[in-house]
Order: sequence, then C-alpha cells, then structure tokens
Amino acid sequence: MEKIDVRLGRSSHLIYKMPIESRKKLLQQIWFKKMGYELDLDHPKDFNEKLQWYKLYYHHPNMTRCVDKVTFKDYVAEKLGEGYTAKLFRVWNSSDEVNFDGLPKQFVVKSNCQDNGKYIAIVQDKTTFDFKALEREIKDYWFNPINLLINGFCSAYHNVKPKVFVEEYIDQKKETPDDCKLFCFNGEPKFCYMTKEHFRNDKVDISEHPYGFYDLNWNHLNIKYGEHQIYFDAQKPKHLSEMILIARKLAHDFPFVRVDFFDAEAKVYLAELTFYPGGGLVKYDPPEFSENMGKMFKIF
Repeated sequence: MEKIDVRLGRSSHLIYKMPIESRKKLLQQIWFKKMGYELDLDHPKDFNEKLQWYKLYYHHPNMTRCVDKVTFKDYVAEKLGEGYTAKLFRVWNSSDEVNFDGLPKQFVVKSNCQDNGKYIAIVQDKTTFDFKALEREIKDYWFNPINLLINGFCSAYHNVKPKVFVEEYIDQKKETPDDCKLFCFNGEPKFCYMTKEHFRNDKVDISEHPYGFYDLNWNHLNIKYGEHQIYFDAQKPKHLSEMILIARKLAHDFPFVRVDFFDAEAKVYLAELTFYPGGGLVKYDPPEFSENMGKMFKIF
C-alpha cells in the first residue's frame, strides 16, 4: 500500500481529485489508524470529529481566499484596512520566477499553502544565507501539489494555486516570540492558546514547542495538546483586547475558524486563518475539552 502522511492524509495520489466517497473512505481509514476508533461522519460529536466533516463537506466562497497566504492579505485588508499583515515583497508563480535580487537584508520566504512551519525560510542576514540551497528546495518541492495542503482532504485548499512569496521579517526582539491563536465558534472568540516558536537553521521548528490554553480573561486552562508540553506561564498578549475584536470581525462568516496572531511590541499582526487545526487528528486531554468544543461547533 502506498505511503500516506497519517496526520494530513496526503499520498502519492492526488487526493483532491478523488470522488468524494473515495476521499471519505480513505479519511475514515486514516482516522481509525490515528485515533483508534471508527469515525461516524453522519453523527460527529466532538471537535475533531466535526472537523473531519468540515474538511470534506463544508464550503464557503471566502475560504479559499483565506487559506491562501497571499490572497489572505487582500482579504484582511478588505475587512480591516491596511497594515494588519506583514508587507508583501514578491510573489512567484513558478520556480523559474524565483529571484532574490533587490530584497532587503531580512525577509521571510513562504509557500502559500503549507502550515506547521513547513516550507518557510527565515532570512535574517541575506549576506550569509545559502540561497542556492533554498532555490533547489523550492524547485524540487515547493510548487509540487503532492507536497502541499492542496493534496489532502481539506476542501478549502483544493482550488489554491501554488505560489511562493516573500514578506517582511518582523523582529519581535525575542529569541522565542509567542503566537496567540483564538478559537472562534459562530463568529465569537471563546479561548486561545499561546505557543513558543523555535528557529533552527533559519527554519521554523514547531515539533517540540509547548502549548498553553487560556480563556479570554487569561485564566490558564489545564489542557494538553497531543504530545506537546503545557505552557504554564505565558504572558498575556499586550494587544489581546484588539485581537479579540479583530477575530470577531474575521470569524463572522464561518462556523469555526482559528484566528492566528503574533503580538509585536508596536502592533498586532495577523498570521493566518486556520480552519482545520492539526487536521482534526491531534488529541486533547482531557477529552471533555474536545467534547465541549464540539457542542460549540454548529455544522448542521
């Protein structure tokens, strides 16, 4: 049997081109292997179960714009005005267009349809950065749909055109800046989690960073996410009140979305809108937390 990325459900076949019933059956197989019990897509109950239904069946005309990290910037500008996302320097539609000449000393290179720190290069000093190696990686991997979120079960990505883009590097003046991510149900932020980003060899490495869950009054919630350690002592974001107002505006149209921020000293920036956190295949402990989220997640 072909090798499948269990968390995301990507394989050497183009999953997004499969008939919906074939995708459903494959997703149920992956779910059972990962979660240990059968997935009932007709009667999903907890948050992760409902995310599987959301991935396969829910469509909103703005979702594709939102998950594409390039068009997301335009979407945010339409909703909020300019200045809420990192400045966009360049967009490349193929590896033949890649050219780093004329860029500032520091910048970030990203795929428009990847997540969890994959296909991101952080250039903190272009005079010492190995651009030849990055160009080879972009050519070999970054434009191939098999390697991207296009090739999975999450329907919002299926019409995204692969791009690579360059945006400004936002210096947080910290070695490990925190991100704040607000979970919004039916347009209303309910709670958030904080994470510490780790950088290794000019790459984002999220494999070991801790997660801290908090309510909107900044009371710590004793929740464990997958195998990650719990982040007990996260500082309340300086611009949390503004984040809540922004999240409410951006989440208005969707049954669920996670609105992701990073809180720079001078202002708040939007990182992305996330509709399928962890692919709905990462467990929460205690399980009651996922059950309670499922009650808030109105998909029918």
